[in-house]
Amino acid sequence: VYGVPGEPQISSTVWALLALRKHAERRENQESLHWLEANWGRSQTPASLALAHIALGAYGRLDASLGESLRAACRKDEVLWRVPEVAWTALALSGNQSWLAPVPNGKSS
Repeated sequence: VYGVPGEPQISSTVWALLALRKHAERRENQESLHWLEANWGRSQTPASLALAHIALGAYGRLDASLGESLRAACRKDEVLWRVPEVAWTALALSGNQSWLAPVPNGKSS
């Protein structure tokens, strides 16, 4: 992301996928979706889990276990909540993502 080599991050991958969701069929987008699906479980922060939930939901590739992991992460006492994390979590768990139109061809063939 940003044209700089380095370790992929959930947040930057999510923002790129959301910005490019009208180009879901592109190889780069599909590779990023596969990476996100394979790596969201490595994060235990509500922020990263919520963002992954939002992006995968927007592409029609949401895994039910991601919602369960997000809910479990939210129950931890040591979570330091800031406004963005609260907002992303509320949006992810709202059950209604009409604020973000789904991508018609989010699934790879």
